[in-house]
Amino acid sequence: MDNKLKNYVIYISILTMILMTAYFFVRDQLSVQTAYIIPAYFLITLATHLILKGAFAKNPANFGQSFMGGLAFKMLASFAFLTIMYMSFGGINMDFVAVFMGVYLVYTVFEIVYLKPLSKKK
Repeated sequence: MDNKLKNYVIYISILTMILMTAYFFVRDQLSVQTAYIIPAYFLITLATHLILKGAFAKNPANFGQSFMGGLAFKMLASFAFLTIMYMSFGGINMDFVAVFMGVYLVYTVFEIVYLKPLSKKK
């Protein structure tokens, strides 16, 4: 199980490279502020991973609760990022919102599919 948490960083890095490659091809149609979304989500997801890894090391039996707490942290960090971007650029465009929600869903679905089985194991 602990090996699955170690491999998570590798898989999330691959996912980030795939998303950055896709962004490279469509960046001309998007606003400048969308360039910050994928790196920000990578850092938010890594922070969430560190929280989950520490919680798993302390008490593997409560991983389910820690997993839900990690998702809550990710959501709050995402809203903080959204607020910072709104204040920095004096507003946000519709393309920013679309990319923001798309990347949020991709990372969250990946996290749930990859880590949720750990909460069911003893």
